[in-house]
Amino acid sequence: MGADAPVRKYVLNLLKESFPSAGTTIRSDTNGELFRAWTGWSHVGLQEQWTIERQDLNAKGKMKAVTTSCNAFLGVLAGKIAKAGGKTLTKFQSFNLPVERGWVWNPTEGKSPQPGDFYELGTRGNYKHVGVILEIDTILWTTVEGGQGGPSSGFDSIKRKGPQLMPTPLLGWIDIEEFYSGWAVNRIVSITSAYRT
Repeated sequence: MGADAPVRKYVLNLLKESFPSAGTTIRSDTNGELFRAWTGWSHVGLQEQWTIERQDLNAKGKMKAVTTSCNAFLGVLAGKIAKAGGKTLTKFQSFNLPVERGWVWNPTEGKSPQPGDFYELGTRGNYKHVGVILEIDTILWTTVEGGQGGPSSGFDSIKRKGPQLMPTPLLGWIDIEEFYSGWAVNRIVSITSAYRT
């Protein structure tokens, strides 16, 4: 179905309503309530987590783990989409997308990601970042991504990025039409109410 698939239209409308132009950003420190609605994280919660992570350093003195909101944002978005389509999302591994239905390894002959698909960067067994494709123009992508800050910034954010060169290394993506097979707009749940839950 491609661009006309109801689930794609829903995702793109929801994201374009919430992130209307390049650079639109929802920050944990200045847009706290909205950031929490999209990620489940509060600014204070992130600060506390980073304080703990700053205590666990590698041999080079760098933090072994750094929590950001990229996977939390994708998990919340996946739940909103499921609810709007009358589906239940019992478990979604937003930072291990290759285990999910609809996963496509990059490259796969004859397949390419579409707007609305969830993508993951990294290499097999070494996952780096996740996001959602908003627009594709050949090799130029516009995306919406959490994790656009971190401890060194003192805040985290979700941001509309691009158009920019396709992010690399692209591990693969989830074809949302396959992932949400049978999805149909739940007339009771409007875009606005799905946004607020």
